[in-house]
Amino acid sequence: MESEVFTSDKVKSALSNFVFIKLNADGPDKYKYEGKEYTSDALAKKFGGTGYPTFVIMNSDGSVISFKYNGDVTSNLSGFIGAEDFAEMLNFFTQNKYKDTDLSTVFQN
Repeated sequence: MESEVFTSDKVKSALSNFVFIKLNADGPDKYKYEGKEYTSDALAKKFGGTGYPTFVIMNSDGSVISFKYNGDVTSNLSGFIGAEDFAEMLNFFTQNKYKDTDLSTVFQN
């Protein structure tokens, strides 16, 4: 994702609407979330990470956004996402489409 997706101009533009945090679940770092301290691994588990990478979108208050994907309600998405689809996904959340549209309908690939 580093070399193929995050370097895309469309993705960079879409990310300008977000605070992007990259968490290394295998790393030794500690993070504060909702007033508690978590190891990287514990925070990844709290967010339901099942693979790498896992994407979690939050509101500005830090609350996790739930959305539909393939008809199921979820709060994260795991796996590689190409640059075009990743930019579309970011725009999906920016435009609040998650409130009434299934995310799977916006992916082209």
